[in-house]
Amino acid sequence: IRRQRQMCIRDRYWITDIFIISVKSGKMHNITQSASQDYMPVWSPDGTRIFFLSDREGYIEEWGESDVWQVFLTKEVHEDYLRRRQQYREDLPDEEQEELLATPLRKTARIRIDFAGIDRRVERVTSLSGTEWALAVSHDGLTCAFSSRAIGKWETYAINEFGMKLRKIVKIAPRQIVWGPKDERVFVLGTKGSITVAHFEDKGTAREK
Repeated sequence: IRRQRQMCIRDRYWITDIFIISVKSGKMHNITQSASQDYMPVWSPDGTRIFFLSDREGYIEEWGESDVWQVFLTKEVHEDYLRRRQQYREDLPDEEQEELLATPLRKTARIRIDFAGIDRRVERVTSLSGTEWALAVSHDGLTCAFSSRAIGKWETYAINEFGMKLRKIVKIAPRQIVWGPKDERVFVLGTKGSITVAHFEDKGTAREK
């Protein structure tokens, strides 16, 4: 899907939207439609979702207040997400929650995007105070890593696709975050050029090195 379509951001008087551009035809489609700043889009690995940052829930302070959001490109994928999220929110044993999260994503080479009502298929992932930055999505599409000023200083966190199981990865402000091949490690490039590696010993904890 990413070879067939590319993303861009259009800025109109401090209001930014995310667009998809067909590589073949050059036609642009508006993906996010809100009177806010939507930026830093990241494809999900299977090409059925786009994660992005947005201040659509409020703008405060010098840096503003942005959160991680995701938009679903088809109704079917959105409905499947809502079903899995409802199951996850119920009081399931930990092992059943992990099994649900471990459900592999479909390998999709081409999807037919449903643009009708796409603004109603946007889901919020984070609800932290402050702003988020340096968004990166794991290879299985189940976890987001990002930087946040939630406690007044920039640190790096991870959260699952349902907006739950938040944990701190490293205590530095990143310029870039990169997931390792098997999602067992996260490489964090610091603002001063340092590289910190966080090892996920299990799905709930991370160990900084």
